[in-house]
This record gives sequence, structure tokens and C-alpha cells, in this order.
Amino acid sequence: MKKRISVLFVLLFLSANLSADLFSKTLEYNSVINLTAVESSENNKTILTVSGLCADSTYAVKKIDVQKIDTTTVLIIITASLIHKKTQSGSFKHSFEIPSDIKSVVFGNVEYEIWNADSPFRTGVLTKAPKILPGTTLALNNSPFSETRYEFTSENEGIVRSFMLSYCNECDAFPDGIIYKETEKSRKFLYDSESGKISVDGEYAGTIAHISGDTFVFYNQDEVYSRTIAKAHNLKSAWADGDRFGKLEYVFYTDGTFTGPFSFSKENTAENPNEDFDMKDRYEELNSIIRLFYFPLPSFRYLLHDGNKLYNVYGYLNKTDRKVYQDLDLTLDIVIQLSKKGNALSFFDLSQYLGNMTGSGLLIMEYYIDENFELVIGGTGYYNVLYANLIYKQNPEYVIDIREEDVEAFIEKCLKIKK
Repeated sequence: MKKRISVLFVLLFLSANLSADLFSKTLEYNSVINLTAVESSENNKTILTVSGLCADSTYAVKKIDVQKIDTTTVLIIITASLIHKKTQSGSFKHSFEIPSDIKSVVFGNVEYEIWNADSPFRTGVLTKAPKILPGTTLALNNSPFSETRYEFTSENEGIVRSFMLSYCNECDAFPDGIIYKETEKSRKFLYDSESGKISVDGEYAGTIAHISGDTFVFYNQDEVYSRTIAKAHNLKSAWADGDRFGKLEYVFYTDGTFTGPFSFSKENTAENPNEDFDMKDRYEELNSIIRLFYFPLPSFRYLLHDGNKLYNVYGYLNKTDRKVYQDLDLTLDIVIQLSKKGNALSFFDLSQYLGNMTGSGLLIMEYYIDENFELVIGGTGYYNVLYANLIYKQNPEYVIDIREEDVEAFIEKCLKIKK
């Protein structure tokens, strides 16, 4: 009799556990609403608080298990069940210490990463919201021919100016050999020293982080990609637009290649009979900045890797003491000096003066001098000037080529006519 009772008890126990297993499930990253992982520090210990809500309201959280699955990774498993008390719910919040040797915390059987020790803001590679002193100018060069300057008049505000750049021979007027032409009216910016954000005319423009020395990175916190799951051979990481449920955008591989926006492949490019033709886009990472080498694009693109996020990067901001030298106005005295060059006169001799490029086919530059005179130079190249005409605007029939005629006499003659 006792033996029968013992067997019955075992059967009931097994049946209960089997039923619990049948009506239970492990929560995965895509079955949790608002899955968050918040890091904090207590008594020099790193604490991670994981919270969220089971997407299926019929389930309640029954068990939270944190375990080390290899030498550098911690796994958190949350079990939810259909069988539960009315007082139990699908929400959870659990805090635990992360040992110093742990580099990654993953969630669920799919091991979705929710924390990474290599965030550049954790390791000190990048400094978020760096202090910037008054008088500092940070220059952003999107190309060799453009520059945006953030000139700090205090620690929290300044003036942003945009320029087009052209180049000339170094001289007293342009000691760096660079001519700046302002492309728009300067605007005021505000800098939030707590977040690193810059706003221009009240609108968010970007966020500054310090890399090292006089170099900063300027990125967009609103254009963000989150870690997600992807099935691929030699996968290093995958990133979705916005949150982890967004469209898959970037996939990085261990061999240094990647796919992302603007990526091409053999299937969507022109046919090539050479099977070994390598069209793969490649990337490299330095100081948590990922530089993207797109096969079809002539210039690089950048991303900032912040542990579990990717941000679009506008470029590097570099501290500069280089002064702005803008186009000079052409005067009659300068024209007289230029005329002495004769047929050796070139377009480069006037590169530092304010002018407008016109014409079609020929290279033609027009230079305003004053209400009475303008200089018009035409040619087939920078060193091949066909004419350099000084024109009396009150009567355009009065014109001379400054390379061949007496400029001073012409000016005196025109001004006498005016009187």
C-alpha cells in the first residue's frame, strides 16, 4: 500500500512539473515590451537593472535566472507561465551585480545583447559632454571645399558660420593659401555641457563627444540604430533602424565586410564576367568610430559605436586657431599693379579677390571694382588668359586690355568724361 502511494505521489509530482513546463515559456527580446537595461554604480560595483513587460498579458513572470555562460558573458533567463496567481503579472524588474571580468550581458535563449562593457563612454575612449572653453573654434570639414565653424564665445554658446573654401598661393593677404567665402548668415548656437548637444536657432543640430587631443566627433543622437538579430555566416553584429524591431540596416562581418544603406552587390550592378571581381563594402573601427568604405561612393561615411547603439556621424570637429581670410575687394590700384604682369597675368593672380564666374565654354571671371569700373577676364585655363578687360561701366564702349595698354591713362580719361 505504501509503495502504491509512493508511486502515485511521484506520478502526481511529475505530472505537475510537466504541466508547468507545457504552460511556461522563456521570454525572448521580441516578446518583451520596453525591455531596458540601466547601469548604475553602488560601492564601486557595477549594477545592471533589467526591466520590461511580457507582451502576452495571459502570462505572468515566474522565475528570473542570471547565470554565467562563459568567461565573459552573463545570460539572463526570464520564465513566464499561464498558470499563476491573480496577484502575479507579466512585468519584471531585476537588479544584479556585473563582475569585473564580464564583457557582455545577453537576454533569452537567442542571447540578445542588452549590455556591453566596451561602450566608449564607459571605457573613457570618448568623453561625453566635454567642457569647451570660451575662445575655442571647432571646425567641421565635410569636404576639402567646405567648412562649418562653431566659435565658442562662452562655455555654453557661440556663433556657427559656414564657408566655401578655395585655394591660392600663400601671400600676406592669405598666409594659409585658403580663401573663405561665407555661404550664409552666421547663426547663434547653444551648447548643453551636460549632454553635449548643440542647438542652432532652437533646433537640435548634433552632439559633441571628445576623442583625444584637439579632435572631437559630431554625431546625431536622433539617427540611431539598435542591436538586433540576423542570421548570417561570420556575423559580428547586426543593427536595426531605431529600436530593435526596426528595419535591418547594417550587418557587420568578422572578415571586415559589411552591408548597409548604399551597399551594392553582384546581383544589382552591371554584369561582370570576372567571378573574382570584389565589390564588397568594407569597414574599419578606430576609437569607436566606424569608417565605412562603400564601393560605389567616392567618400567615406561614419558611424559612432556606443556599445549597444550606432549613431550617424556628421564628421570630426577639430580645434583650430587658423584665422578666416575672406575674399578681398578688387581696387583700381590693384588693377594697376596687376597690369604690370603683362601677358604673364593668370587667373591665380586674382584668386584672392571677390568675383563671379560666368560664361559657358570659356572660363570667365567678373570683378566688381566700383560704380565706374569692372574687370572681366576670359580664357581657356587658369594660365591661358585670352583677355583681361577693364570696362568703364558708364559707357561700356570704353574698354582696354590691361595687359597691353596704359591703365592709369585709361582711368584718368574715363573720369574726365564723367565730369
